Amino acid sequence: FICLIMIISITAYAVNSKHQEFSNKIYQWSISEEASDIDISTSSNGYTITANSVYGDNQNIYVVFTLSRDDGKKLKVQEEEGRTSFGFRKIEQYVGEDPSEGILGSMSFYALYDDNLNDNKVQFMVKYGKTRNRDSKEHLENINGKDLHVKFEKINLGFMDLFNKGTWELTVPLDYKDIGREYDVNQEFLYAGGVARLDAIYCSPLDITLYFSSDDGSLEDLTLRDFEEDEYIKIKLSNGNYVLQGAGGAGGDNEGRHVYKHISLLENGPIKPEDISAIIIGDVEIPVSSLHPSPY
Repeated sequence: FICLIMIISITAYAVNSKHQEFSNKIYQWSISEEASDIDISTSSNGYTITANSVYGDNQNIYVVFTLSRDDGKKLKVQEEEGRTSFGFRKIEQYVGEDPSEGILGSMSFYALYDDNLNDNKVQFMVKYGKTRNRDSKEHLENINGKDLHVKFEKINLGFMDLFNKGTWELTVPLDYKDIGREYDVNQEFLYAGGVARLDAIYCSPLDITLYFSSDDGSLEDLTLRDFEEDEYIKIKLSNGNYVLQGAGGAGGDNEGRHVYKHISLLENGPIKPEDISAIIIGDVEIPVSSLHPSPY
């Protein structure tokens, strides 16, 4: 998966306590027993990028990076409004030996809270997601044990600074502990005048993905309604609470036959599969009484 991006700005409010709390969760995961310490660095044009740690599951890869100035001087990335801003002119990444394999399908950046504004470094996390088509070869392929190849070009510090014409390439071994599992559900429900199914739930302490299907294409509007209506698809827990709708998304085949809903749990904290009691779609409640590990 190769992504060409004109400008990626990583922004967050450094004085925001919620941002600090979120960053602390990232740090905690990065030093947990599920993570793998790597500390792989590359330098170019006065700056060094270090891949510090990697963790995740078979659907998502989380890598914590450090950007630092080689001369030891203060790395200024905070704007007057109090937000942290930096980015890259061009970014490429792929898993495996062949960039055309298409295993990766998404990428997200998170600027982490900087508790020392006077030093020469700042940290950020990049989340790489696999393609979420459950029937595809890429979805079935195990990424653990492969290598993640990343390339950053032309770093931009602040909105008005000129691009630093450096190039940073790293190879990150994906040998972390896989903490996710897919569970079969196969629960039918009526939707939009047709019959649909909740086929499976992929669950890890970091992410939940719901997989739906419909032989008659009745799920055609599901992705759009999830986008337009706040919390149209919800996950109900056994204690009566609902999973917070943070980062994530939905997608499908545009024919209403296969749809997925992905929710990041970074802002929720770990949720166990047995904690899930039902999936809510609009006014339809799909009970989840027991989950069976999928052969995938």
